[in-house]
Amino acid sequence: MKRTIHTILNAAVLIALLVGLGAMLPVQGMAKTVKPKAPKATVTPVPAQDIHLALAKESKLWLEGNSTLHPFKADATLMEASFEVSQAGLGKAKNAAELFHKIIDAGAVKKFTLNITVLGLKSGDEGLDKNMYPALKADKNPVIKFELQNYQASPLTATAQGAMFVASEGKLTIGGKENAIKMSPKVSVGDDGIHIAGSQEVIMTDYGIQPPSMMFVINVDKKVVIKFDLLVRLQKTEK
Repeated sequence: MKRTIHTILNAAVLIALLVGLGAMLPVQGMAKTVKPKAPKATVTPVPAQDIHLALAKESKLWLEGNSTLHPFKADATLMEASFEVSQAGLGKAKNAAELFHKIIDAGAVKKFTLNITVLGLKSGDEGLDKNMYPALKADKNPVIKFELQNYQASPLTATAQGAMFVASEGKLTIGGKENAIKMSPKVSVGDDGIHIAGSQEVIMTDYGIQPPSMMFVINVDKKVVIKFDLLVRLQKTEK
């Protein structure tokens, strides 16, 4: 009887040892559960090759002037732009905003031409428009043209983060007469494009244009201000 009890106790101890050892060892055939790691966020680089810029339809340009009767404004409803961008040394960018910064900082815009159709200038006053078109010599010179010659960007203060003034030189043609001009529009860059805003004072007589008058009573001041708020984007090209 004592031997039987002793045998049972030894067997129990052996079973307990085997069970404990089994708990510490992986069970054959059972896959170890591994928690998957979250994938790292990837940034699609924007190549600097085949860069084409275009003027967005949200772009605005208008003329402001004064007369003996009241101030006036004429919106440009028809305008188009062309760009030439040098891709040398630009490399790849993390996103569109970085690419735009690279283009401006490197002086990569080698050509920028803006054409404004004179008959597309609309003031909302048919009488004013009727006198404005002949004064601007729309019949022989249907387009007001600006051509960029060179520019240099200078960062603004921290109060206008991401923006800069761009000292620009170019040629402005009105009524067939071309003059050199200088201006410093404010430029800001984002993923949606390059925003260019500013103004340029123009003396019409410098372009051989006599300010229109109506019935010798209403006279238009010779000074006109061209104001603009342009948006330039990457142009999608068909492959």
